[in-house]
Amino acid sequence: MKGCYLAFAVIFAARSGRGSVKRSCHYDFVFPTLKQGDGIVSKEHSTITIPFHLNSTDCHPSSYENVTITLKGNNGTPYCYIEQMKDRCQATPAVPECKCLETGDYELQKVVDMSDNGQWKWLVQGTLRRVVLFNISRPDPPRIRSFTVSRRNDRAVVLHNSSVTIKCIIDKGNPPAAVHILDKMGHRVTPCMPRDTGNTHTKIETCTLHNVTCRNSGTYTCEAVGADTVTKTVSLSVEGPPQISAPVEQHSNEMRAQDFRVCSHTKDFTECFFSRRSVSKTDLQKMAQKDSPRTSNIDCARLNWTLEGTPPLLTASVQTAEMEDGAWELTLVNAMGKTESFFFLYAPEETTDLNISFASTGYSKEFIPDKTSNDQPETSFLLTGAGFITLVSNGVVVLLIIFLVIGIAVRRKGRRSRRALLEDLLLQQRRPLPQPPQMQQRHQIPRTHQERPTQPTAFQAMVCVSNAVSNERRSESSESDIYDNPNEEHYKGAHGMP
Repeated sequence: MKGCYLAFAVIFAARSGRGSVKRSCHYDFVFPTLKQGDGIVSKEHSTITIPFHLNSTDCHPSSYENVTITLKGNNGTPYCYIEQMKDRCQATPAVPECKCLETGDYELQKVVDMSDNGQWKWLVQGTLRRVVLFNISRPDPPRIRSFTVSRRNDRAVVLHNSSVTIKCIIDKGNPPAAVHILDKMGHRVTPCMPRDTGNTHTKIETCTLHNVTCRNSGTYTCEAVGADTVTKTVSLSVEGPPQISAPVEQHSNEMRAQDFRVCSHTKDFTECFFSRRSVSKTDLQKMAQKDSPRTSNIDCARLNWTLEGTPPLLTASVQTAEMEDGAWELTLVNAMGKTESFFFLYAPEETTDLNISFASTGYSKEFIPDKTSNDQPETSFLLTGAGFITLVSNGVVVLLIIFLVIGIAVRRKGRRSRRALLEDLLLQQRRPLPQPPQMQQRHQIPRTHQERPTQPTAFQAMVCVSNAVSNERRSESSESDIYDNPNEEHYKGAHGMP
């Protein structure tokens, strides 16, 4: 630690004169924020604040008068000069590091630098009472001295299934930094072994990867976190046969390409083909590669094979229109070897689109009925919760509207039927019964001499209403009999009907 050491002495001098402090008083310093033996740690060019006050075991604070507190460095420069009198406290303006507080305490406030690093001595009446260690630190960012992968600084190329050692050496700085090695996803690499050297300022982080594959390829980062964060990267490339990540099941669809994730250090493949396997879907997981014969091969180029991405992470796309349903094997070959991946390809069952619309509400929902085996189709509707609620709501509204319209129509028709029946019954009460033509000619009276029909009584009206209700079903037949009478023309003329 660079810097020089300053010793500060606090000297208390009791001046003689009126109201002077007795020399028998024993003074000591009290630091509320510090404990005995504690030190103060601060960064360079920062401001420290230390409150303190005087304490005496044999004198009352009211007798503290004409006491001079002086804080000096080794070179004699005063850092604190306070004169404590009975009724007031006065700090010398020329020394602004110390000041008096209203509570009767004092406070040291100072901007420190590396020259203040070391022991600060507190003295009472020239006697050393307290020693406080000041550790003034200068922020020192860590530094990465070296970062290697397989003893290479920038980029290393290793073979499949080999072991790789990644090592990072740093200067810890101040405060001491922590070091980690991260992979391409930002995760810490394991297992790693940190090690401190004999030099207290140096730290080493070493990680070992065993049986590496293409998936271990990528960028690795050494990260040192201290007063600042510094990083350095290296690249690792693993050369070997390609690796394929394919789902166990794939849906065949002429309009949709199937994707396979391929990990390879190169895009150059010497062979690429799909092989048909004669196994069932249930035996796919446990079948042996050698025991399953190939029935047909299809070259990748025939299926519009495309590769996207940058090594080592690639995405292969193919069209499966020419591939039959069943178990398949994808084979990829590069200069380092070949890799095989099995998957099962099947076409989804045929579906029929059914569109149900409600023009009155603007509602439309598409359903897809599924088909079951044994040639017994069973329609199942796929409908979300919100769609089901909407469908039910719209159906209820439509039914209510239909019932309401029918009810109103029936009621109006019923009212009209009862009213017409009542009128006919009243007319029957007022007109004579139909007679044969001979009787009509005999008793026919000229219209000029006919009397006006009398209005029915209340009792007669009640009887008519009762008869109308009981004979409602027969009203139509009665009306039909009346209007089918051969003397209909005479009936209409007799009652003033057109």
